[in-house]
Amino acid sequence: VVRATSSGLSELIAPDGRPTISIPVGKSGAATGRVYHRTALTPYMRALYLLPYLCLAISLIIFYNLFTAGWRRWRVARKQQIAGGDHEEAVTVVQDSEDQPQ
Repeated sequence: VVRATSSGLSELIAPDGRPTISIPVGKSGAATGRVYHRTALTPYMRALYLLPYLCLAISLIIFYNLFTAGWRRWRVARKQQIAGGDHEEAVTVVQDSEDQPQ
C-alpha cells in the first residue's frame, strides 16, 4: 500500500502490514521502494461486494413485513370497531316544517 499525503504521514506499507518507508509529519521528502502487484482476488472481490445489496434486500423485506403487519392490524381493529358499534353514526339535521318559510 502506498499512502501519500500532503499534510500527514506518508508511508510505503509491505504486504505483511509493516511500514517499510515512512516520511514523518511536517517533513518533505521523497521515497522509493518496491510496490507489489496483487494478482489474486481479495476477499472483498470474491463475495463481500454483494454485502450492501444483501443488506438492502433484507431491510426492504423487514420494512415490507412491518408495514403489512401494521396495515393488517389496523384493518382488523377498524372492522371490530365498526362491527361493535363503537363508530360514530352520521347525524342528519331535519328542520321542522314550521321553521321553513312558505
